[in-house]
Amino acid sequence: MLRAALIGLMPREFSLLVYNFDMVTGAAALVLGVMLSTGRHVPRWALQAWNVWGIACLVVIAALAVATSPNVAAFGSEPSHVSLWVLQFPYVWLPFILVNIAVIGHGAVSMKLWQTRARNEG
Repeated sequence: MLRAALIGLMPREFSLLVYNFDMVTGAAALVLGVMLSTGRHVPRWALQAWNVWGIACLVVIAALAVATSPNVAAFGSEPSHVSLWVLQFPYVWLPFILVNIAVIGHGAVSMKLWQTRARNEG
């Protein structure tokens, strides 16, 4: 995605250069996943912080999707600032599949954290 932003295929607003830091969420997910799968203790606050960060990144992505849509064009109407790239293959997988996986995943983590908190308090 960084390359797509640098060559003007994708609005720069969707890259690490400007507003999109969801790659940090993914990298942290790998670290947390390895730790959890090897039986290491991960503090609850770390899981909560990761989950809140990931949800915040999803909110930013949703806001950017609206702001860079052709109807809104909040960053300008130049092709380099309008999100038409997600209508082309393979980029179409990003909003329709990968974002949905992230939403479902963060929802599942939130539910699990709430369930274990209720169980520990009750």
